[in-house]
Amino acid sequence: MNINKYIRIILFIILVIVAINRLANINKQHTDPDAQAVAQRVFDPTVEQALEHIQQEGATGSALNDLNRAMQTRINSAAPPPIASLELQPKQDESTGKWGYVDRENKWIIPPQFDRADDFYAPHNVAVVQKGRRWGYIDTNGAWILPTDKASELTAQESGDQLGYVNTQGEWVIPPVFKYIYDFDPQTSLAFVYACLDSQCDQSGWAFIDITGTLTSPLFDRDPHFDEDGMAIVQLAENGKEGVINIRGEWIIPATFDSIEPFLMIMG
Repeated sequence: MNINKYIRIILFIILVIVAINRLANINKQHTDPDAQAVAQRVFDPTVEQALEHIQQEGATGSALNDLNRAMQTRINSAAPPPIASLELQPKQDESTGKWGYVDRENKWIIPPQFDRADDFYAPHNVAVVQKGRRWGYIDTNGAWILPTDKASELTAQESGDQLGYVNTQGEWVIPPVFKYIYDFDPQTSLAFVYACLDSQCDQSGWAFIDITGTLTSPLFDRDPHFDEDGMAIVQLAENGKEGVINIRGEWIIPATFDSIEPFLMIMG
């Protein structure tokens, strides 16, 4: 028999054996979860797997191709980005005087409802707003952000010449919009702050706030000095009338007097 014919027969047998082995491996991948995981990594690696491959085997051509394919997969499968905060600008409604946010086409995205509205911070997509007696952060949908529900997690923090409160991760929970502040009382979950109710600070004074940054008391002319019984004489910033409150800001003696002497508190 011709030698070339023998060689062709041997090559044919080798090709048949290789084909059989490949079919066996494919069947195993369909039935073996571990094999499927390996195949998934080879043919559709994640970015993390591709980087691990490079770290283990070096920046080979196949490893770099895996990384490129993984990055492209992640880009293609990424969800559409949210409204870019830089596209939202604060705007005052002339008819109501309230503030909201518009897009680049001057279309209302967040309806005018706030008494104060600052620019959005691009890295975090949040903005400082004031609504009535409440200060806080909103997201690009206009929803209030409440990162914590525990007064013990809030710590006074300074930013420039303003003060606010951060959580245990150092994130702002109550924006730095106050001139002076006290720590939150863990017993009452309230803090005493010096607040302004308008941009010119014509309406200003001391008041209690809760952990959402909402004022829970009227404005007082001075910060209260509580006695051992937890009571303090306060003077309303609005009309100068004096009364007595407890540590929760509740009235013990209504603010209807021109002046209250400390001995009246003992009688009360």
